[in-house]
Amino acid sequence: TLSTWQGCDSVLILNLPVNPTPTTNLSQSICQGSSIVFNGNTISTAGIYRDTLSTVLGCDSFLVMNVSIKPTPSTNLSQSICQGSSIIFNGNTITAAGIYRDTLSTTSGCDSFIVLNVTVNPVVTTNISQSICQGSSILFNGNTISTAGTYRDTLSTTLGCDSFIVLNVTVNPVVTTNISQSIC
Repeated sequence: TLSTWQGCDSVLILNLPVNPTPTTNLSQSICQGSSIVFNGNTISTAGIYRDTLSTVLGCDSFLVMNVSIKPTPSTNLSQSICQGSSIIFNGNTITAAGIYRDTLSTTSGCDSFIVLNVTVNPVVTTNISQSICQGSSILFNGNTISTAGTYRDTLSTTLGCDSFIVLNVTVNPVVTTNISQSIC
């Protein structure tokens, strides 16, 4: 309130518009191990990131970026194979023990890992030697054996692998001793 030159009140009314400070909220999901660039910074961890810009009226304008990380699932598998056998994994034939990996893609476009641990169960061979007397026989693998030689039988271990029994048979001759005796 002022006074005019005539002593009357003079009222000045100021209409002050307040321009809004707009805030734009953004959300971004990235795959674990990847990154995005925001406000000139490379972002690879989850969190809330801010940037301040100017509107055409010269006021602040805020950008708020909420970054989340999509998981990278990993599936661990174990497989046992018998020595001399193989399996197919990721298009490769595997015959040796070890850890093998395959990378797939999730429905959200991120990596998904399959880790295969392969163990190789041994083939067991048992060697047996057996001596028999000439004219005798033994029973092996359902067969009667009376001659010298090497005989084999294939069984299965508790792990489902082959187990070989190798029987080496020797035939001892019957010894004949001739004795001559003279008597009166």
